[in-house]
Amino acid sequence: MEAQISRPVNEYKTAFMLFTDTVEDEVRFRTDGIVLAQLQGTTFRISHYNDLIWEIKTYFKNDYSLIYTDTPFELWAILYDEHPEINQENLIIDIYKAWKLYWEQRGPKFVSENTMQFSKQQSWEEFSKLVVQIQSGPGNIIENAIEISDFNLIPILALALRMQFKDENDFYKSCIDIMTEELYEVFGIDGEFDEIEMEIDGEIQRYFIYIPECDFNDNLLLLE
Repeated sequence: MEAQISRPVNEYKTAFMLFTDTVEDEVRFRTDGIVLAQLQGTTFRISHYNDLIWEIKTYFKNDYSLIYTDTPFELWAILYDEHPEINQENLIIDIYKAWKLYWEQRGPKFVSENTMQFSKQQSWEEFSKLVVQIQSGPGNIIENAIEISDFNLIPILALALRMQFKDENDFYKSCIDIMTEELYEVFGIDGEFDEIEMEIDGEIQRYFIYIPECDFNDNLLLLE
């Protein structure tokens, strides 16, 4: 499982025990890039705010298809609506840059050159259709993309929106803030989470606790 623990493990334990009003002897903890807790037969995941930032960053580095599979479409619509400074003309330019970037990553994954060229040409036509719709007047750019081809265009639009931010970290923080404030369903199997804030060395550390898709007894390293 590709993930990262950004804070000392004891802080995750403390956050969970504060949340459940328990002591360490009553809880089992495990880790393998993430921190899991088991209490009375229920598995919980504890994530720091920075862990969530790191995780969404990986979608934009390792495999753009994860943007499509692991983020809600509504995220990109809300992000676009909440940033009126995004310039339409610049966005179209960045959508083109994102299209090229997307195919630089996706193209080599095809076994057949003919199949790749066919898919790439089809994607170009989808991109062109979206640009025409954007230029034709006001409308929901995300809904337009979904109607044309959500599989190809959602990752491309997400990449283009990232390019609109001067500081890439601000983009990722905006994504996580939207998900924790408005799109709870992305968390765990029941779409719910609890947040614990702890002051450590004069700074507030935010931890999110939810029921994950993985089980406590999956192949994870038991915490000592």
